Amino acid sequence: MAKPKQPLLKISDFENISYSITAVNSTTKTKVANTPSAELIELRENGCVMKISEKSCSVGHFLSISLMMIPQLKSVEFTAKVLSKEKADKHSSLVELEFYQIEQNQWYGFLKVYADKQAQVMNIIRSMKE
Repeated sequence: MAKPKQPLLKISDFENISYSITAVNSTTKTKVANTPSAELIELRENGCVMKISEKSCSVGHFLSISLMMIPQLKSVEFTAKVLSKEKADKHSSLVELEFYQIEQNQWYGFLKVYADKQAQVMNIIRSMKE
């Protein structure tokens, strides 16, 4: 007897990776304002680009950041130096961060979740082309 075919698309294929961000400006010893509106824009091997509140930091400042993926419950904490800052909109800036202190294995685990999701999307696209 033939196995039933697996559906091409599943609801889980469309679930976003959610995360929470908390941050403190270690240079000024102040909590980063509006952390709930903070976003990860780009992930890099030795840093990231984030969108955060406009008045949170300046170039050269150090930020202590905690990221928690939901529902995976993978977390990573790091201290990073602000390399550049540019205005994103009326209330926020894009900041380029370079890691100063980080547990590399935690960061690679964090990156793997995103890479796995990207591979899953690519597999769906390949399947649809066949």
